[in-house]
Amino acid sequence: MQCTALRAKPWNMETKGMVRRVIVFDQVKKFLDGNLVLDIADLQIPKGSIYGLIGANGAGKSTMMRLISGVYTVDSGLLTVDGENITDNAAVKEKMFFVPDDPYFLPQTTMEEMTEFYQCYYPDFDTVLYEQLMASFELPSKNKISSYSKGMRRQAILLLALASNPKYLLLDESFDGVDPVMRQRLRRVMIDIAADKEITVVISSHNLRELDEFCDRVGVLYHGGLLYDITLDRLKEEVHKYQLAFSEPVAKEAFSRFRLLSCDITGKFVTLVIRGERQVLERKIGDLKPLAVEEFPLSLEEIFIYEMGAKGYDYKDIFA
Repeated sequence: MQCTALRAKPWNMETKGMVRRVIVFDQVKKFLDGNLVLDIADLQIPKGSIYGLIGANGAGKSTMMRLISGVYTVDSGLLTVDGENITDNAAVKEKMFFVPDDPYFLPQTTMEEMTEFYQCYYPDFDTVLYEQLMASFELPSKNKISSYSKGMRRQAILLLALASNPKYLLLDESFDGVDPVMRQRLRRVMIDIAADKEITVVISSHNLRELDEFCDRVGVLYHGGLLYDITLDRLKEEVHKYQLAFSEPVAKEAFSRFRLLSCDITGKFVTLVIRGERQVLERKIGDLKPLAVEEFPLSLEEIFIYEMGAKGYDYKDIFA
């Protein structure tokens, strides 16, 4: 398979003392058919992170992916990657691999032929890694990809993406159609390779449980806007759930000192979901003289259920 790839010279942005991030949205807006579908005022995705992009269908996740990859161009504002404008910038696009929610393969091709195709556009294509992955996942390299099941096609595009050795890997609902066992295995391989090669991964999903396992930072999209951008470690350190038992019934006013996300009182028993530093919270709880205190772990999904409720949003509208 022969290819001719045109390589444009990169357009460099003067940062004038600004700290560069890998992917930066600055007052970015995108319209489709006259409708505003994405409006991101300020977002910086750090180098080497695995960034989870969360939101319901239609929230703007795919649009955001297409802007980062250069499939779409911004209508206003500035989107930069490594300090360079992505628009018409072949040198930056060469560092990216975008896996859409419906991956495309050239008609009637095998994995061997698709490998040759991607080698044309990714000069650092890692053939050794490709062969290792193909052997590990036991995909038939000489069979037509069109004969693969949906799950096998997902595996195929992810293996090609990893072997292409990109600096940025963009995955749009890329594990859909893969059985749970294989999904877990693919995620583990992706995490290991991304860490080893310092790949920045942006992965979109409406499934919080899936992203909870391996993302270090998340952004929540809602109707094209960014509701949240926070590290998971910080989020989990700031939100806590306690169950308290008292010698006599208490009123909600007793907990006015806390930044409450939820307060459920049943007689002498109280369940609190509160924001703050654990040591400070436990000292305040101790001042209330409860008979017993127990902290319960919260999943990412539970945290966002409480957070969105406190902000007046319906959780199901955002993540369904």
